[in-house]
Parts: sequence; C-alpha cells; structure tokens
Amino acid sequence: MKKALTIAAGVIVGGFIALVALGLFLGLVLGEGEDTEPDTAAPTTSATTAPPEPSEPPATPTTEPSTPPASTPRPGGLPPKPTGADREQLLDALREIHPALVADPDDAVDNARNQCSGIRSERPVWTAQQRFSTSEHEVSEDEARRINEALRATLCP
Repeated sequence: MKKALTIAAGVIVGGFIALVALGLFLGLVLGEGEDTEPDTAAPTTSATTAPPEPSEPPATPTTEPSTPPASTPRPGGLPPKPTGADREQLLDALREIHPALVADPDDAVDNARNQCSGIRSERPVWTAQQRFSTSEHEVSEDEARRINEALRATLCP
C-alpha cells in the first residue's frame, strides 16, 4: 500500500512538472508574458538571431477611435492575413514579378506574411529567395529584391 502511494505521488508530481513545463513553452512560443519594457540586459549576438525590432514612436492621441490598418503587425511580428482587395493587391504584385510566385495563393500569402520579418533581417534578398523559391521556380536576386519592395508597398509596415 505504501509503495502504491509513493508511485501515485510520483505520477502526480511528474504530471504537475510536465504541465508547468508545457505552460512555459507555450508562453514563450505564443509570446505570452512578454515584457513591455526594453530588456536592460546586455544583448547577446547569434548568427541566427534576428535584429531587434525598431522602436515605434509614441502614438499621438486622437479624438476619434481608429482601427489599425490591416498591415499593422501583431505582437508575434506577423501582419494579419490580408483579405479582399488587400489580398488581391498583394497577389497581383507578386504575380507581376513572376506568375509562379502565386501558383498557390494561400502559400504566397503565408510566404509574404513571413517575409515581413525577413525584410528586417541581415540578408533580406537571400531570405526572400529561400522563402519563395519552389521546385518549379528558383527566385533570382532581382526577383527577391522586387518581392521585398512589393511587400513593403502592400503588406509589411
């Protein structure tokens, strides 16, 4: 009986630890609990670390309530999925560069949203080439530059 209680207690404690670890992991992944204040610790550098986000100027107060534009990035850094005319404008801009970029419109939109963070990377052209190239079409450096320009004009703030 004592052995069974010991095992049960171990299972409960182990389950609790697993839940806490899962909660911490999800918090990191989903960005929950992020500080709103800048980190005062010395920055660390890594070859895979993206450069820090540029700070936003303080918002000016308005007398009318306003909704943010569709391209306003969410806390995770991705802009919301464009819909309607915004989506068509994005797809048209990519199609103008090369029709293969929009062979799958949903993939094209996902690639574009993810490339918004790639534009701010140290290698935005390379990032666009990697993100938009497929087995059917390899994106050239010129096309990658044009993709980044198109995304700045349509989707990425």
